[in-house]
Amino acid sequence: METVHANLSVSMSEFKKNPAAVLRESRNRPVAVLNHNRPAFYMIEPQLFEAMMEELADSDLYRKAAARLADKSPSVETGGLPMALPRTNVKTLAAIKATKAGKATKVSLDDL
Repeated sequence: METVHANLSVSMSEFKKNPAAVLRESRNRPVAVLNHNRPAFYMIEPQLFEAMMEELADSDLYRKAAARLADKSPSVETGGLPMALPRTNVKTLAAIKATKAGKATKVSLDDL
């Protein structure tokens, strides 16, 4: 027997009759839609789906980072030369903050 990963379930026939009623009655909780008493699909609200996708992406990034940290291969040698760091100035930081805040801003190449 398959596990149903929702507290609410409805038959496929019932769902087909009135999907809007199923959505309304679920009150934003996940609903398992069953076909022959087996989960055919789950109906979830968009915010929950987005949160699940973000969690999967974060989990994938975590696994990649952990694998890279565990990698014991030799480091890249720079030949004793200091690595160049990106130049950041007050105008660049202000432009980044404005962009994050949703405000349009113009930055010329001279500002960078």
